[in-house]
Amino acid sequence: MVLPGVDPEKYKADVARYKLEKDDIRKDAEALDAKADEWNHKSDAKMHQHHQWALATTAEQIAISLAAITLLTRK
Repeated sequence: MVLPGVDPEKYKADVARYKLEKDDIRKDAEALDAKADEWNHKSDAKMHQHHQWALATTAEQIAISLAAITLLTRK
């Protein structure tokens, strides 16, 4: 159905242009998603390393506390 006074060819050209733009935008979005996934992986690796250091620090603090208790109670 064509409305009177409307040029359907103009809209067909717009549809084709939007399809091309959509493909370019999708490709850019997929590239950004891949980059985000890469950075998420790097972040997970650094967070694991941080947790290991946090556990080591906790163990060191416990050892210092036990040494202090031992010295204070002389046992």
